[in-house]
Amino acid sequence: MKFAPHVVVIVIAMLGYLLYQYVNGGPGNLVSLKAEKDGRAYLVQDLPNKKEAVEMLATIKGNMDKVAAFYGQEEFVSDPTAKNLVERYNPHSIMENSMTSHDTSYSENKGEKIVICLRDKTNPPGYPLVDLNTVMFVVLHEMAHLMTTELSTGKHTPEFWANFRRLLQDATQIGVYHPVNYAHSPVSYCGMEITDSPL
Repeated sequence: MKFAPHVVVIVIAMLGYLLYQYVNGGPGNLVSLKAEKDGRAYLVQDLPNKKEAVEMLATIKGNMDKVAAFYGQEEFVSDPTAKNLVERYNPHSIMENSMTSHDTSYSENKGEKIVICLRDKTNPPGYPLVDLNTVMFVVLHEMAHLMTTELSTGKHTPEFWANFRRLLQDATQIGVYHPVNYAHSPVSYCGMEITDSPL
């Protein structure tokens, strides 16, 4: 079977476009949108509820700022883990995760980028937002990576778990997180189940 050259070009172009869409997040590609809450632009999925997503990221960033400010207080000046968090936290690094990413959330290079899943990936086409408290649990998990000196080799170290526990306790005191017993009440988060907590 012989194809006309223009048909081959069209098919290759379509395949290239589909590959580009897949690599760059597929449906709901990231777009930059300014939050009313803080006037900053964030990368969020280009989905119908993107305005709610950008406001959620602004709230999360504000909560992260409060945690970093807490550890930046004079009483923690000689605390190396607090110092790690304060020095590594970049308030401009937070963004929403791509819908096609295999990871739910992650921090890259100890805070260079913090990528957060905000949506229930199992509930298309609307992909509703996850509740803020659950997302804050995950964000505090990522902040524990910033706090931890040891590099992860695929498993979380005892130092990481101690830092995560500390962050959850202090975030509760600050008022940006409300403790949940996930062993008793598991929560669905971005296609996975949260079933425990170091608290």
